[in-house]
Amino acid sequence: MLLDTAEVDLVEAVLTVARGDCYLSPPLAGQMRPHPRELSAWHTAVLCLLARDYPDARVARELNLSMAALESCRGEIYRRLGMVSRAELARYALRHGLLGAD
Repeated sequence: MLLDTAEVDLVEAVLTVARGDCYLSPPLAGQMRPHPRELSAWHTAVLCLLARDYPDARVARELNLSMAALESCRGEIYRRLGMVSRAELARYALRHGLLGAD
């Protein structure tokens, strides 16, 4: 929630959370990117390793990829998600519950 949230929105947020649901204020909800259904399981696996900040060589080794294939896959993930950095990927992965315990 934002600091300038109206009292009515605050009450709605408290009631929503009390029901066990998640509340996101309308201004913040408008900034969220939709979950990209077009990401395959393969792209998601690469995304998770990149979001954990694994070195490229380790990602390629763990997924049995050439460095060129990894670079291509990473570029496709960035393009599909509209992102340009690993930090953005990490935030995305955290928000979407893609980073479980190690």
